[in-house]
Amino acid sequence: MKTKKPLHEKIILFLLYLIGSPFIIGGLLLFIIMYLVIFVFEILFYIRSNYYKDVKEKYYSLITFSKNYRLYNKLRKNTEKVINNNITTFQNDERSINLLLNKQLNINEDLLNSLLINNKNNYFVLNIKNINKDELRDLSEKYSLITFKE
Repeated sequence: MKTKKPLHEKIILFLLYLIGSPFIIGGLLLFIIMYLVIFVFEILFYIRSNYYKDVKEKYYSLITFSKNYRLYNKLRKNTEKVINNNITTFQNDERSINLLLNKQLNINEDLLNSLLINNKNNYFVLNIKNINKDELRDLSEKYSLITFKE
């Protein structure tokens, strides 16, 4: 059985809705406007970045604030492109960045050891979609990895 609410309860609820609705609507509008503004500018920065050109990771909101995006773009400055054994590498006198993006590539310790260049900081960019967590943990302890999931 449904009980009827007294008139004073209905009036109080109506007043609360009346007072609270501008805050709710204003908050939603502010969120939507901020999201659209961030999206418009961020996607322009992302599409022009080296990370997008080289890694081709799909855009998601606030990707330009991710650790891997920032690290890759910082490391990628002042490097030259070299293709070695069908693996694209960007390198300069200080560092080497190896892009291991081929899905058929079996990523293991032997492969990473074969790509190491002495006297340089070596970084590996890889898709972790087909790598199990234990293997990834072992590799990340021994090597500098920049990971993404497609």
